[in-house]
Amino acid sequence: MDTFKRFEQNVDGNPIAIENNLLKAFSSSMPQRWDYGGAVFIIMNLSMMDNLSMGEKVFRRMVAQECWQACESSECHHFCPVYHNVKLIQENVDVAASRVCLVYRRMYEYGTRLTLRQMCAHLAYMITSGLTYTDIVKLSRKPSLPLMAEFMFFNRFFGDNGREEDISAAQLRAIRNVRDQYFCVRNSPTWERRLWTGGSPNALRLNARGCGEDFEALRRCGAGLSTTEEYNSPRAIARARDQVRRMLFFLHTFEDGDDGCFLRGFLNSVMILDFVRWQKGDTVSLEEITRLTRSVFHVLQEQFTGVRLPEGAPPDSHLFITLARRGSDIRQSAQVVLARVPQEALRLDLVARDDGMGGLRRELILRGQQELRAELVMTLPFLDYVMMRNEGAIGEDLQRSYVDRLERFKALLLEHAGATRRDDIMLVRLRTNHTFRRQVFGLRRNRLEVTDG
Repeated sequence: MDTFKRFEQNVDGNPIAIENNLLKAFSSSMPQRWDYGGAVFIIMNLSMMDNLSMGEKVFRRMVAQECWQACESSECHHFCPVYHNVKLIQENVDVAASRVCLVYRRMYEYGTRLTLRQMCAHLAYMITSGLTYTDIVKLSRKPSLPLMAEFMFFNRFFGDNGREEDISAAQLRAIRNVRDQYFCVRNSPTWERRLWTGGSPNALRLNARGCGEDFEALRRCGAGLSTTEEYNSPRAIARARDQVRRMLFFLHTFEDGDDGCFLRGFLNSVMILDFVRWQKGDTVSLEEITRLTRSVFHVLQEQFTGVRLPEGAPPDSHLFITLARRGSDIRQSAQVVLARVPQEALRLDLVARDDGMGGLRRELILRGQQELRAELVMTLPFLDYVMMRNEGAIGEDLQRSYVDRLERFKALLLEHAGATRRDDIMLVRLRTNHTFRRQVFGLRRNRLEVTDG
């Protein structure tokens, strides 16, 4: 950027415009074509690229059988936490690798981008807990070995041993980012009931290999059925429950037909599983598109009118953009319409684009039809917000960056409406059944006429 700015200064050009154009290209996660002086450049910001598929390959290589054969003949492997951790991952590698990448995917889509180097450092810590051979020998000399769960990857992924944070792990940027996500704060009532209030101590068994005893011991502590020296206080019991949820997330193979409510709740993302399914090449059914379109229009109508509409409110055939105050303490039941867009003028499509890493990225895009040149990319955070609003969540706020994006989309719709605008004025009133009543005001032969629109 400095090179191009200096060149512009030398030729009395416009360095500010060049800087703005380059910054716009740098902020994109897709390769950007940029023409300058008759030459075509392709700009790719590597820190914004989707490197999760590469990260999964690296993880699988880290725990490959051939990399750990020497440990099997070593005397210390019986009490080595690292070896037990690797064996646990190897026995459940497909589930474990997919769930680790699922967390990374959620972080990536919410704006937390990790380089491959940062990701590898996190994976290495997750496997080894930062232990050296000397540390392992010291552990073996203790009169009683600590619980192996303290060193397992499902805890170390978060930079703690299940009970206490590992201060040294905070040096890793990935660990700091994971802690900032507040995973596992929205629990599924169905699963909580099965875990802690089941009639039998074995009401729920972990569908995984190599850790059934640890899971059951922690589950009994979390359910208050037994106590140990480490888990004998309310705070410690809460930590035991967190570990049980982590084991379920990273290791449990859910039954066919499961709707993924536990995984969605753990990641605090309603649409994450659908989004990942699209990235794998799955299509969107007509029923799914219809449901998503209805929910998206519901949220857009709220944003463009400043009126909260209850879930299940009858949809209108038009999207209204009104002249409304943006104060939450003011309710405007009657508003002047600046533009109205028929719903059939906007269409939701799943579009595949080059991700810059030799693959395809599939995104839902709301596109204008025919002469309406406007589009809005449905990112995962926005889709989560849309579906949560559709389910009646009233405490969720839309990210500031996406509010700005919606304002730009609204400006494009207003620009299109300006080309076809008539002299009449439309007023919409919100009725008690949460639908809009339209009234059109117009001058005809020096008379003011009012009619329902």
